[in-house]
Amino acid sequence: MCLSWLRWFDRVSVAARVLPTRLLIVGALATSLTACGDSSPPSAPPVLTSMVVTLSAPSVIAGGSVTATAVGRDQRNNTITLGPIVWSTNRADVATVSASGVVTALSPGPVQITASVGGVNATAALTVTTGPPATMDIVAGDRQTGTTQSRLPVAPAVRVYDRFANPVARVSVLFRP
Repeated sequence: MCLSWLRWFDRVSVAARVLPTRLLIVGALATSLTACGDSSPPSAPPVLTSMVVTLSAPSVIAGGSVTATAVGRDQRNNTITLGPIVWSTNRADVATVSASGVVTALSPGPVQITASVGGVNATAALTVTTGPPATMDIVAGDRQTGTTQSRLPVAPAVRVYDRFANPVARVSVLFRP
């Protein structure tokens, strides 16, 4: 069908040079070309359908920070430019996240970092750990005296903290005279 339309146009084109109806024939050309074009519907513009959030590290020491980034995908699974990202956490007591995706670890525990753009959400898991021991408090057994190789009336006990006052577990403490 397209060939016959084109042949018809070639004949009309020759006639158009002779007749003063050139504008009318140009309209016929546009119609014939539209009719001969691709019959598939025009492709839809890219739409954000999914995202992936990645962190610069899967864990961080309390007081430290990591960077969160988000990558969007469209309906054809192509990378798509994201609009403004709204960042959030499910536990603000463990970590906070800035508008630019910088996650600041506050206290030990698990936390989910979420990116939201136009109703599409994605999350990444982060584990906040304690830092190295920095200070300790005496809990029990202070100011006792005893003889070598004998038990004290109250067993000495301490609590160990990192530099942000988070308790540090499983730390060996050696008591010396």
